[in-house]
Formats: sequence, structure tokens, C-alpha cells
Amino acid sequence: MSEVDELTPAAGRSALVLSYLLPVAAALAAIAFLIFSTASFERIKAYMDALSFDGDAFTFSRALFTTLVRTARIAAAILACAAAALIQSRRRVERLLTELAAHTLGYVHGTTRAAGVAMRAETAAHTMVVLAAIGLGIALRIRVLWQPINYDEAFTYIVYANRPWLIAWANYSEPNNHLLHTLLAHVSTGLFGSAVWAIRLPALIAGILTIPLAYVAARRLAGRHGALIVIALTATSPILIAYSVCARGYTMLIDFFLLAVVSGLDVIDWRSAQPWPMFVIWCTLGFFTLPTFIYPFGALLLWLYVAGRSDPSNEALRVPVIARAAAWTMALTAACYAPAMATSGLQAGINYSRGTQTTLAFLITVWRPLRGIWRDFMRDLPPAMVAAVAASAVLGVVRLWRSTSGSMLLVPLLALPALTVPVQRTLAPTRVWIYLLPIVFAYAAAGSIAAIAWIGVRLLHAGPSWPSATAATLALAVCLRSTTGLPARYNEWNNNYEVYANSDLDEVAGYLKTSLANSDALVVGGLLDYPLEYYLRLRQMPITSLRRPPARPARVIVLANDSVGQRVERVLKEHGYDASRANARLVRRFTYSSLYELEPLHSAP
Repeated sequence: MSEVDELTPAAGRSALVLSYLLPVAAALAAIAFLIFSTASFERIKAYMDALSFDGDAFTFSRALFTTLVRTARIAAAILACAAAALIQSRRRVERLLTELAAHTLGYVHGTTRAAGVAMRAETAAHTMVVLAAIGLGIALRIRVLWQPINYDEAFTYIVYANRPWLIAWANYSEPNNHLLHTLLAHVSTGLFGSAVWAIRLPALIAGILTIPLAYVAARRLAGRHGALIVIALTATSPILIAYSVCARGYTMLIDFFLLAVVSGLDVIDWRSAQPWPMFVIWCTLGFFTLPTFIYPFGALLLWLYVAGRSDPSNEALRVPVIARAAAWTMALTAACYAPAMATSGLQAGINYSRGTQTTLAFLITVWRPLRGIWRDFMRDLPPAMVAAVAASAVLGVVRLWRSTSGSMLLVPLLALPALTVPVQRTLAPTRVWIYLLPIVFAYAAAGSIAAIAWIGVRLLHAGPSWPSATAATLALAVCLRSTTGLPARYNEWNNNYEVYANSDLDEVAGYLKTSLANSDALVVGGLLDYPLEYYLRLRQMPITSLRRPPARPARVIVLANDSVGQRVERVLKEHGYDASRANARLVRRFTYSSLYELEPLHSAP
């Protein structure tokens, strides 16, 4: 009996339950939309005001409410029709779900069993290096989990993750809202409170999972010896550590990409359609995390198409099969973004993806941000190590080009952005391309192992254990190097702005707790307001003075920071005060920040 036959009864029972739940869920959703469409603007506005961080949801206008009511009624009609169709075709839906679940469960069971067999067959030394790298990676990440919160993290938590889950899901006013990560951060902070470690917990877990996932993908691409080098590089990479303790969705993006790569390799090697459902699921989750998953998604489809052209007998790689998987992915992604599209829309992300330069001007200067991305990938690594990774990656491309159809993955991953970025006339920052780093490591490892094997055979006449021993030694050397000269904190951006801007804001909030009154106005420079607000909230302080100060405050307190260009004169000018006439008195100086007090009579007319 095959695995699919063994799993069919369990899949059938699950499919039976789901075939009844789907129409019920659609009907309930339709009713919910109808109820919403009958509510008054005043009632919904009062509810939105209560949820707003400053008590006034000013963006929720009557025009927006009218649009939402119309959208809700359309959605209710569509869902009602869907519920009727699902009831009418329930038995057919049940059969399709049974087949889908059986094949998917068979694939998951087969891959996990094969992975277990492969690891049990490994040498003790190999397994110890893998476990040591994972343990070190966890320790390096947890060590800096409590570092001060940065602007993007604070903004994401206060504006999105701290709101009710449906509001957070439906609000895509800024690209900062990485929807799936926001929902997970909402759950995490709901369970564990608003401490910085709880906000970062989803990103941390994803960052830890990146280590074994990079090993699994690299083992398929570069072999078991190369995978040791990759897991060591991934565990100790400063930029991957930085994003593992940054409450954003980038480590989740890496994980879903690597899982999709493994599923794609299984489609190629198994010559079966069984891995396609999981490929669709991983890609949908990648999109749900960040719309920029369009880059790896398009590259993966191109990779699988080319693999199918080189292996015409593989029916799982036929163009209609690939197109069907792409269509399902986009349909499920549209469902994930439906609340946002119905309310705030996706224009914020669209605007972010287009530049204002001419194409020629962009192409002339694009080498600068490209160089910055490479430097960011290799941040805090010794120059000799950076050179070795670059040279080995080039050698790895040459080495793997003709080995298997799946090993030319890096080419479409780089070719697709090379075609689309000039059209966009803007190059996204490093964090958008961070998913490429484990694959670069895999090709570098493949090149290193090829060089090691050549040296062993041609120069040293070493035995068959030479590649394995050398790879393990290199992996341990990478791990040991990472334990020297550890930084006090890791920054989202490859500069020290976060150190200067955010390091002492918790201390500032502690001082304000005993000196700030509701009758005061708190004036804060740009990019400092949300981190400070986070620490004020953490100390259970009202934020009225910051967000809704009184018209005639008793005092005006100014937070300045000369280290990041937020001088007191600039902060005052940004908030409408005449800096030339303001008599700002220094109240308290911290490590980087300073608090000033002035009379409120110097505001500009």
C-alpha cells in the first residue's frame, strides 16, 4: 500500500468536515458583512476612535465609511453565492479536498521521513557541527533580544500590532505593516505583554528557523559538506542576527522562500505534482508577510519553467501545471489581502515600488545602492572572508551550472530583478533582498567544496574523508570567529543611527514619568516620537502631552538629539515654534538625548 493510500482515510475525514465548514464560514462572513453595512457612521467612528492611539481616528471619514459599506454589501453577495455553490457541489468539493489532502500529507510525510533517515545516516561529527551551529545561532540572537526598540519596530507595534487583529489586518496605510507578522506579533503581545522581547518573538522564532532551513536547502543545492558551511554562515551572519531581533517580517520572508525552494527541488527531483500544494502554501504565506515576495516568487516560477524545458518528460513541470500553481497562489494572496484592499487599499506599497528618476539617470547611479546591498549582506565580516565568499560563489555558479536542473536557481533569482528594477527606476533596500543571502551562501559553499576537493586530489593526494573533515573545520572556524568582538547591539540599518537615536529613550521616559504632567506639551523630533511613545506606554504613562497636547500648555518640553541632527532649534521649527525667539532651557542631558523646557508663548502664528 502506498503512502497516499495509507493517508487517504484520515484525509477523507478531514475533507468531509471541511466540506461542511466552508459553506458555513462563507455564510457567516456574509452575515457579518451585512450587519456591518447596517451600522451607523457615528457608531463605527466611536469604535475606531477608541482604538486609535491618540483617541481620534481622523482618517476614518464618511467617504471611507460609504466605500466600506458598499464593499461590504458586494462582499456579502459574493460570499452568499459562494456558500450556495459550495453547498450545491459539496460532494465534488469533498472529493477534491480528499485527493489534495492525501497527496499533500503524503508529501509532508515522505519529506520528513527522508530528512530523518538522512540525518540518522550522518556521521557523529557532522551532526555535532549542525547542532553546535544551531545552538550558537540561538545564543547569538537571544543575547541581543532586549536591545532598545527602533523606529520601525515601535511604529509597527503602536499603529498596527497593538490594534485589534481585524483592524491591523485591514490597515495597509504604510508598507511597514507586514500583515502576517503583525498578526503574529498581536498574538505574542496579547499573551506575553508589550515587552520588547514579546514584540520581537515572531521574528526571533523565524530567525532561528532560518538556520536549519538554510541547511536543508543548501544540502539539496551544494551537498552535505557544503551544507555545513552554510549553516555556520547563516547562524553567525550579523545581518541575519540583526533581522532576527527586529520586529519585522523579513526573517519570515526568508523562511517561506527557503521552504518554497525545497518544495520546488522536490517537484524537480521527485518528478511528481505532490509538492505543488505546499509550494503554493509557502508562497502564499510569503506574500501574506510581504508583497515584495513577488521578486522571489517570479524567480522561482522562472526557475521551474527552465527546469521543465531541460527535462520535457517531467509532467509536473509542464507549463499548465506551473501556471495553475501560480494562479492558486495569486488567488489565495488576494484573499489574504482582501480586508486591506477593501479599506485602505494597497497604494502605499505601490507608491513605494516606483522611483522618480529617469531610467537613464537611475541606471547610471544604480551601482551605488548595489554596492551598498552587498556591503550590507557582508556587514561586520572580515575583508578576507568577504572576498572568499564572493570568489567561492562565482566558482559555485560555474560548478553547479550543469550538475542538475535545480542548481541554476541563483541565475533567475538575479535575472528577474535585473529586468524589473530598471523599469521601476528604484532599487529597494537590502532588507527586501535578504532572502538571497542563504542562497549566496549555498553557492559559495559549493564553490568552496569544489576547491577543497581539487586541492585534496591534485595537490595533497588526500583520502575520501578530506572534503568532509575540511568542511567541518571551516564551519567550526566560522562559528568560533563569530564569538570574538561581539557588538553591543545589531542595527536594522547598516549604520549607527539607531544607537544614537534610541539607546537612551527608555531612560528619558523614566525621567518624564516623574516630571511630565497632562497639562504639558511634549515636542519630539522626527523618528524619535514612536520609540519614545513606546517607552511611555510601557511605563503606563498617558501620551496626551505627546499626541494631543493642550492648546495652552503649562510647559513645553522639547526632546532633542544632536547626534542624529535633531537639534533643539530644528525640532522647534518643525513643530511651528519660532526658534529665533524661543528661550530653551536645558533640563536634563542623557547619553545622546537632551530635554529642554521653554515658555509656550513663542509659538509661530
